[in-house]
Amino acid sequence: MWTPVKLNNGFSHNYGFGWSLSDVRDHRVVGHGGITGKYIFRLPDDKLTVIVLTNLSMESGSSPLTIARGVAGRYVPGILLSSLKEQPDPDPQMTQNMRKLLSDIANGVTDSPRMTPERNATLSPIFMRYIATSSSLKDVKSFTFVACDKVEERRIDRFGVRVSRICYYKLVNALETRYLSFYLTPDAKVADIRSSTE
Repeated sequence: MWTPVKLNNGFSHNYGFGWSLSDVRDHRVVGHGGITGKYIFRLPDDKLTVIVLTNLSMESGSSPLTIARGVAGRYVPGILLSSLKEQPDPDPQMTQNMRKLLSDIANGVTDSPRMTPERNATLSPIFMRYIATSSSLKDVKSFTFVACDKVEERRIDRFGVRVSRICYYKLVNALETRYLSFYLTPDAKVADIRSSTE
């Protein structure tokens, strides 16, 4: 149930049998949510499960994943990106490329040279709208480097492409602060993006 599914085109996808599969700062995460405002957030290697139940649909503004992740972060140090101390940006050019990629997504570009061809091929209007909306890209006040994790040994892949680093950035806009995780290949192409408020 927690094994990434193999797609007909040979790629794998970070989804098991009903469970989303991801990782946060070297911690394996298994989760399941629903439109009804619930989320199960499991950190199996840390022996922690957080279950959030709300009576408000996600369409109405419920954010059970944010709540679950926030609770888990009180018990497992380091999984909340908001708890990290800012570091000097080791690669300002890459930061600029990540910001340009977000602009590409906000403008509906589906063949960005900053993304892997495999991820470009799987961009859906829903994903693009999610990234553009969750990051409120039109009112960005700042976009800064937070940290990078080397993950070669963990054998993480996204859409059939091996990931070597996950780099985290803090985006501040007029409404909120968000943290974006960029899954990068050895040649610094983006294989996937995740967004959160913690």
